[in-house]
Amino acid sequence: MVELEDLNPLNKLVNESVKQVSEDLTQITNMETHSKISRISRINIKEFGEGLTPNQRVASFVQISGDLEGFLIILLKPDSAKKVASSMLADMGMEGNKDNDEFSEMERSALMEVGNILTSSFVDGMANASNSEINSSPPQFANDMVGAIIDPAISMLAEETD
Repeated sequence: MVELEDLNPLNKLVNESVKQVSEDLTQITNMETHSKISRISRINIKEFGEGLTPNQRVASFVQISGDLEGFLIILLKPDSAKKVASSMLADMGMEGNKDNDEFSEMERSALMEVGNILTSSFVDGMANASNSEINSSPPQFANDMVGAIIDPAISMLAEETD
């Protein structure tokens, strides 16, 4: 468990990993991206979902295991997910599908690949900087309300911390 006084080095580690993720996303989508982590704080896992907006989001998520365990979840607004998928696919397989919240198999696959690349970059950065062994599961796709996306992960983590 990370103690509060240990969060400053963790903050630096996460910021460096997120910077790499942002650079990788810019490279694979040809879209300029920016990232910013304003703070890292330790909270009780059961309180994690409090304050999140109930809006619909598109997610690519992986479970991590090894020296660090948990979940990495990338949440995008549906219109942003469409833009990323469109950029990745050069608009192939998006006929009649650009302006709605449904995602074709090709779009889902592209978004999971983006999630795979980004989470791999983040996990690799964290593992290298902390000299740890961290593994990740294949990415999963979700298009749902925020709570429905994160609740299973919160439940699994809460069970492990009880």
